[in-house]
Amino acid sequence: MNAPKILVREDEEAKKRRLIPTPDLGWYLLGAVGLVFAVVGGLDIALVWYPANFGNPEFEFGSVAASFNNLPLVSLGLTMWVAGGVARGQKWVVRVGATTLIILALLIVVAAVLFLTNVPMAMKAQVEPILKVGIKKAISKTLIQSAAYPVVLLYVAVKAWRHSLASTTEAP
Repeated sequence: MNAPKILVREDEEAKKRRLIPTPDLGWYLLGAVGLVFAVVGGLDIALVWYPANFGNPEFEFGSVAASFNNLPLVSLGLTMWVAGGVARGQKWVVRVGATTLIILALLIVVAAVLFLTNVPMAMKAQVEPILKVGIKKAISKTLIQSAAYPVVLLYVAVKAWRHSLASTTEAP
């Protein structure tokens, strides 16, 4: 015995209102917005470090912590841009994006080392108890980010770079 068949008549007006799927445009928009996110987040990070005051522990501690607060925007933007390049087959976008992700991962490691040199001073600071809680939160958050971001960024960069090597096609 056959299962009952349910016939659904699709509304002709609904068919007319539906857009034609255009994945290439979608990936282009995703990559473009990602690039804007990366640039805006990168400018925020650059402005944290200007004017530079290296040698000042408070500046170094605060600048690294503030820079890491902008990492989600930069990381998301760069990975969106790379994903758009992968989806659209743009080797140059994939390679430039992967290289940028690797550089960002290395800068995060350098910033983490700079941050760690200032943690003992921050922990010894004589401040109000409520500020001490804020310092401990900043230390925890920055240490977690400095461990997680390089791993994820390098993973995306390596996968994207390998894809750019493996999927080269001949032009007609």
